[in-house]
Amino acid sequence: MAFAKTVDARDTENSRARIPSEKAIGCLRKAIIRLPNLYQVSFVLAKSLERRCQITHSDDDYNEATAILDELINFRGPGDTPSPFRDFFLKTAVQFSLNRFVASGKPEHVEQAIYLVRILVDGMSLEDPDRDWMIKYHTFFRELRFDGSIAAPKSESFLSSFSESGQLPSFRNLTASLPELSVNSLVLPRRLMTFFKHANALLPSSIDCRNDIADIEDGVNYCQQLAASYPDNTLAPFARLALARLLRRAFECTNQIEYLNRAILAGRDDVNTAKPSLTRSLSLKQLISALYIRLTLFNRREDLNEIMQLFRLQLKVHMKSLSACRIYVGGPS
Repeated sequence: MAFAKTVDARDTENSRARIPSEKAIGCLRKAIIRLPNLYQVSFVLAKSLERRCQITHSDDDYNEATAILDELINFRGPGDTPSPFRDFFLKTAVQFSLNRFVASGKPEHVEQAIYLVRILVDGMSLEDPDRDWMIKYHTFFRELRFDGSIAAPKSESFLSSFSESGQLPSFRNLTASLPELSVNSLVLPRRLMTFFKHANALLPSSIDCRNDIADIEDGVNYCQQLAASYPDNTLAPFARLALARLLRRAFECTNQIEYLNRAILAGRDDVNTAKPSLTRSLSLKQLISALYIRLTLFNRREDLNEIMQLFRLQLKVHMKSLSACRIYVGGPS
C-alpha cells in the first residue's frame, strides 16, 4: 500500500514530464493479483496506466485502465451492496473518457463519455453538489456528438452557465489563471469547472461575440500562451483553432488586411499541426473561409488554388469521419 502511494505521488508531481515507469506498473499489477480486494492499489494502477496513455496514446493502457475502473465501479460488498466509492470511481472514469476523447476525436470515445456521465447522473441524488456540473458535462459532449459532421457546442444556455453575470470572461483573467490547467490535485468538480471556463472562451460562438479589438488582442495572446505553455493539455488544439478565428474576428472589426493575413498564417499552422480528428475538419473549414474572404478582395489565383487543395483534403477527412459514424450508429444515447 505504501508503494502504491509513493507511485501515485511521484506520478502526480511529474505528470507532464515523466511517463509512469513499466517497472512500477508491473509491480502494481503483481500487487493486485496478490491483494485483489485492496482497491487503493488497483486505483493507483488505473491512474498510472491512464497517465501513460495520455503521453503515448496507447489503446492497451487505456483499455486496461478502464477495465480496472469497471471492476471497481461494479464491486459488490456484503449483502450485495454497492461500493461506497462507486461515484468516485465513476467520476474518475468520466475524467479518463474526457482525456481520451479530446486526444482522439473518435466517435466511440465521445459515446463512451456520454454513456458514463448518464450512468453517473442517474445515480446521483438531487442534493449532490456535483450533479449540476455532471449535467453540463453531459450537454457538452452530446453537442460534440458525431452525426456525419463535426460540430462545436452551440447551446446558448450552455455558454451562459459558466458565468454568473452572463458576460464573457476576460481573456486577461483567463491568461492569469492558465496555471490552474496543470494542477492535477483538484477534485473532479473543480477540474471540470476549470476546463469549462477555458473551453467556453475558445468556442466559436464566444469568439464571434467579441467586438473590442483590445479584448481580441488579449485573446490572441491567451491562445498563444495556452498552446505554447501547455502543448499536452486537452485544450491546446482548441487554442490553436481559436487563435486563427480571433485574428479573423479582428479583421472583421477593423478591416485591416494584416489581421486576415495573420489569420491565414495561423490557420495553416493549425492545419499542419498533428491533431485529433475532432478539430481537423474545423481547422480546414476555418482556413478555407479566411482564404475565400481574401480571394473575394484581391482575386489572387494562389488563394483559389490553395482553397481547391484544402477542399480535397477536407473531403477525405469528412468521408473518414462519416465512415466511422456508420459503425457506431445505435450506440448509447
